[in-house]
Formats: sequence, C-alpha cells, structure tokens
Amino acid sequence: MIDNIKDRELFDIKKVGIISIMVWFLLNVLAIPLSFSMIISLFGKTWLSGNNYFIENEVGYFTFLISSILAVLSVSYYYSKGKVKALSGYLLKITSMLLISKIALYVISVYYPAYISLLGISNGFICYVVFMAMFIKISELYGKKLSFLDRIKIIALSLLIYLAITYPLYWGIYTFITEDYFTYPSDYWHFEKFIFFIYVLGALISVPSSTYIYSKLTNLGDLKKYSLEMLKYSIVFSVITLISFWAFTLYYHHVFSIGSFIVWLIIYSLIMIFKMLDIER
Repeated sequence: MIDNIKDRELFDIKKVGIISIMVWFLLNVLAIPLSFSMIISLFGKTWLSGNNYFIENEVGYFTFLISSILAVLSVSYYYSKGKVKALSGYLLKITSMLLISKIALYVISVYYPAYISLLGISNGFICYVVFMAMFIKISELYGKKLSFLDRIKIIALSLLIYLAITYPLYWGIYTFITEDYFTYPSDYWHFEKFIFFIYVLGALISVPSSTYIYSKLTNLGDLKKYSLEMLKYSIVFSVITLISFWAFTLYYHHVFSIGSFIVWLIIYSLIMIFKMLDIER
C-alpha cells in the first residue's frame, strides 16, 4: 500500500512542469545560436544568400519547438515509472529520430535548394508524428493494440482534418494580410512564424480529432478519453490564439507575434496526458 502511494507521488505535475520549462529555456537559449552558427560555419553564407531571413527564422522556430518536446519528455521520463516512463521513453526515441531527420533535411537543402520550402511544413510533420505515436502507444499500453488497417484509417482521417484546418488559415492570412501590414522587418518575421504555427496547429488538432472520432466509432474507450482531453486543450488554445492574432494585427496594422504560444500548448498537453496516465495505473 505504501509502495503504491509512493509510486503515485513520483509524477508531480507541478515539479515536472516547472523543471520542463527550465530545461526548455536552457535548450532553447543555447540551441538557437549554436544551431544557426553551425549551419553557417558548415555550409557558408552562399547557401543563405536569398534565403537568410527564412532560414534564420525557421531554424529559430524549429529549435523553439523541438526543445519544448524534448524537455517535457526527458523530465517526465526521469520523474516517472510504469506506463508514463514507457510512453515518454518511446516518444523520446521517436523525437530523436525526427531531430536527426530534420538535420538531414537541412543538409539536403544545401545541395538542393528546392527542398528549402519543406523546412517550414516539416515542423508540423514532427508534431504530427510525435502525437500520433503517443496515441498509438497509449492504446498498446492498455492492451488494445491497433491493427495496421486501424492506423491507416486514423491517419487518413487526420490528413483530411489537417487540410480542412490549415488550408482556410493559409488562404486567410495571404488574402487579408496585405503589403501595407509589413512596415517593420519584424512584421515579416512574425508572418513567417504564423505560417509555421498553422502547420503545427493543424497537427495538434487533426491528430486528437481523428483519434477521438475513430475510437468513438470502434468503442476504444481509453483512447477516446485521452484524445478528447487533448482535443479540448487544442481547440481552446487555437480559438484564443487566432482571435488574439487577428484582433491585434488588424487593430495595430502590424503582424502580431504568436511564435511562443504553441510551445505552451505542447508542454501543457504532454504533461496533462502523462498525469492522466499516471493516475490510472
């Protein structure tokens, strides 16, 4: 009995949250300048010619994003046992492979500049894979392993939802944010970050949406509960963020910055999912 109580107290949501933010801050502050400096030193300024603004912005956003995921997963893995440890460890491996793949994409874009356009959307792909892998693993932890066909159906449904979310937002920002909104250099920076935000937000809504719909149709109660929890966070966050962006952008006639907002959703969602999993073990 005492051992069970001690085990349950291992995952302290406040401690994990605070330490995760501290680790994320350290990773983010150290990684952004080091990453960009490494790219310049390895490949020279020729590669950046004509793309230096986009590349610098994208490297900064990617480091911002990946450091938040790595921070929560590593801290949660250290301060947990059982299902939470298994899930966070599994996602750490997935995220590490995605990090290596993204670095490889940077290298490929050096020799094939046409691939530079894929750098931005790859941020959304990374979040998509991490959270899709999370729900699939949760199902396995409850002894209900999804078949290959089940996974294909969930992925297909999520891609349709992803397009339904990202395309209107993508169309809207290019339609309503005209040239007269770009007065300062930072406006271009904020505009690019909003495009990256669209890709990531699409993943964070489409994955739990498709998982919830499919689990409801197939009576996967445990998976439905977790996907619904994340879906609520994602929808509330997206509504508040999008309203804030359009309101401040239209009012001040400058592109409003929402670059860091998505990080808080990722950190909060992962921690809350781990907390739910820890309570039920």
